[in-house]
Formats: sequence, C-alpha cells, structure tokens
Amino acid sequence: MRYPKGSLQLSESRDLPVLREILHSEFVTHSQLFDFMRLNHYEHSRKSFDWRLQRLAECELVRRRTIPGCTGELVYSVANTAAVLL
Repeated sequence: MRYPKGSLQLSESRDLPVLREILHSEFVTHSQLFDFMRLNHYEHSRKSFDWRLQRLAECELVRRRTIPGCTGELVYSVANTAAVLL
C-alpha cells in the first residue's frame, strides 16, 4: 500500500529511537546523536542516518540549529509536535 504524497510514516525501529534520544538529550549535536544511535545498534550507515534526520527536520519533527562561534555542527532538539507524539 502506498502512502499519500507528502505524508510521513514513522519507523518504530529507526525514526522513533532517534526522536526519543533527541528528546532525552534535549540538545544534541549531529555527531553525538550518530554515536548514540550506533552504540545502541539502531543505526550503522552514516548516509542513512543523515537522510533520516533531514527528513525529520523537513517534516518539522526535529529542529536544526547551528551555534555561531562553535564547531559549526548542527544541533538538534525535538519540536513540540514530535514531543506530543512521543
């Protein structure tokens, strides 16, 4: 069965663990989050992980920010809509 264009189907084995980790961390950098996901055996591919976070950010479930004067790495937090889902 296909999903309507523009809809988002969250994966319980991949998307929800990422959202829970961000919620638990409150704020987390891209590399820290990948390390958490890899250590907990949720994610092994950096490319897949990058795509997943980009998709979650585009659907406004995750907020992305850069902190001026720091490493320039993206920092993630959970949007209110995702917090309600979790």
